[in-house]
Amino acid sequence: MSTLEVSNLNDGTTTVATTYITNGSPKVWVDYSGSGTSYNDSFNASSATDNGTGDYTFTLTTSFGSANYAGVVNALNTADNNFDTFMHTQAAGSFSAKLRVGDSGSDTDKETYGIACGDLA
Repeated sequence: MSTLEVSNLNDGTTTVATTYITNGSPKVWVDYSGSGTSYNDSFNASSATDNGTGDYTFTLTTSFGSANYAGVVNALNTADNNFDTFMHTQAAGSFSAKLRVGDSGSDTDKETYGIACGDLA
């Protein structure tokens, strides 16, 4: 395998250091159906666990260096519901999402999206 070492990228008008791209790019993202153990699509995610209604854990293929990374989860809103969607646990090799209907506070299953950025191990 060959290695290409580049310090900067330039599109003709703007120069950007490659560290902004490698450090700032998402290291994992998931599109999860809301039930079962498989993803609709994903990057750097090996499996999903349905822990119960509105509670999912996403396991990473390559772990973060620690549990100190930034992540966001959200749900597909097809019925104009007010959802409360949040990460409720983070570990170097996984994160969990919790999904509730905000108006009633009841847990619910919906298509859920997650993204996380940080330093990989």
